[in-house]
Amino acid sequence: MPGLKPQFKLKVANKEGLSMIYLRVYYEGKRLTYYLPLSIDPNHWIKEEQRPLLYKKEFKTPPQDGTIRQYQDIKDQLDRYGTETTRIYGNFRYNGQIPSPKQMKEELDKVFRKQPDEAKILLFGAFIDDFIARSNKKSNTMRNYHTTKRHFEAFEKKTGKKYRLTEMDLNFYDAFVRYFMEKPSSTNTIGTNIKNIKVFLADADDRGYVVNQDFRKKHFKTVEEDADTIYLNEAEIDAIANLKLKQDGKLDRVRDWFVVGCLTGLRYSDYHQLRKENIESVDNRYMLTLRMIKTGLPISVPVNPQVLNILNKYVWDMPKVLSNQKTNEYLKEIAAAAKLNSKELIHRTNGNLRHEETLFKWQLVSTHTARRSFATNAYYAGIPTIKIMLITGHKTERSFLKYIRIKTKENALDLIDHPFFTRELKQSV
Repeated sequence: MPGLKPQFKLKVANKEGLSMIYLRVYYEGKRLTYYLPLSIDPNHWIKEEQRPLLYKKEFKTPPQDGTIRQYQDIKDQLDRYGTETTRIYGNFRYNGQIPSPKQMKEELDKVFRKQPDEAKILLFGAFIDDFIARSNKKSNTMRNYHTTKRHFEAFEKKTGKKYRLTEMDLNFYDAFVRYFMEKPSSTNTIGTNIKNIKVFLADADDRGYVVNQDFRKKHFKTVEEDADTIYLNEAEIDAIANLKLKQDGKLDRVRDWFVVGCLTGLRYSDYHQLRKENIESVDNRYMLTLRMIKTGLPISVPVNPQVLNILNKYVWDMPKVLSNQKTNEYLKEIAAAAKLNSKELIHRTNGNLRHEETLFKWQLVSTHTARRSFATNAYYAGIPTIKIMLITGHKTERSFLKYIRIKTKENALDLIDHPFFTRELKQSV
């Protein structure tokens, strides 16, 4: 329509580094400015195209998980604002009127700022109950959801306030984080609970409930710190595999399962799937194929001769897997007997305090050490990262490299004979 072209611009960034988006329209010598409930990092805005960055290649640094999806949502909302603005203006002109900016704002408000339906304004705690009742996630995820629910209930009891979905703003975020820091809690515990809060709020928003949009802001972030987890090198795995243990005793069975995990990359939750029907013969070699419990993704793993020996030991009928808690107890006993006595410096943050302690390596061995050892040793062996990721199920190289345990000194030793570091300076003639 002549004279009407909706434009989207950014206000000056606030102290959190976010800029509010506003709609600007010029028509018939008039100017409409309409502020939108949308904010964005100005570095992630393409001024010429009046849109957020939408593709990984457009980002100077890798975007955080969920950023592109969030920006696509913003782009969709901007498209709707533009379409509705054009429609409203067209209706006025069809009736022979030239609307004032005030009239345009009033009509836009009718579309985008409707009075909320009281039935859709819920207490957040009640929505969590509804979310959990509907959820069909895996058991570990459900336990995490229930844990967050208990923490939120304790937080409300302490503050003496019942939070509505409309009140889940940055003030709530700061108070909730402060509640954990006063306990005190580790950084990763805080991060896990914030992540779940964001999951609940996003689901409420998707279902049409009136939700405070602060949970999408940069400050409402999921915090984390790298855990000081360990891996076992091949010599340490061999030390455990060659340990003399009572045949068919609990320690013997736990040891065998752990070695299998170190050589296949299986999660503890997938151990019970190691059955004869999941192993196929390929050119006189064997391959394990199954669908992972946690992700539902199919994987195929070549069967190491050592794994084959363990399978033959049990006549291809592996023993029952013990509980995770009991397995971890026995693993520490096994690792101590294998003399994994190197000392590891561990860092943990609780509240505002950062703690350091030195532990023997055997004290840190757990069921998950097996899977991390597999990934790290495969990486050191020179197997291409993408091929290891197809076994471990990691979706991005960034998350995979964060997962494995590459120490700086070991990395330097691995590179020490590389031509780049052995090249001598050429003398000028």
